[in-house]
Amino acid sequence: MAHTATKTTPRNETLPMCGSADMPMTEILGALRVELGELAASARQVEGLLADLVARVDPSVVDSVVTDAQLVDAMSQRLEALEIYVRALRGLTPGEWEMDPRPASALLTVSQLARRLTGEQEEEEASGEFELF
Repeated sequence: MAHTATKTTPRNETLPMCGSADMPMTEILGALRVELGELAASARQVEGLLADLVARVDPSVVDSVVTDAQLVDAMSQRLEALEIYVRALRGLTPGEWEMDPRPASALLTVSQLARRLTGEQEEEEASGEFELF
């Protein structure tokens, strides 16, 4: 199924705009790759923050704090590896494979993430607003 119209998201990903909800799997995987990359970058920022905090911790508890901080490092590495894996899958996926991502995105509790993964236009957030849960 060919489609001609596309849109560019705020993350500079090109997503199809077509009458049906089907999207090329390459685009779905591309959106997932972007999300994983952004999560990995966020985890790296948290690592830096934790390193600063560990430097200020009482020496008697440094070992337990460092152990906990290593969990964030492991999370960052896993997210980076998953981003690479999804990028490779995207490159291996035939361009004609399509599916409707909406049923899967309906299971997501973070509404902005669900919209990004289905190619829907993101709503403007008011300054200072954020989702806790």
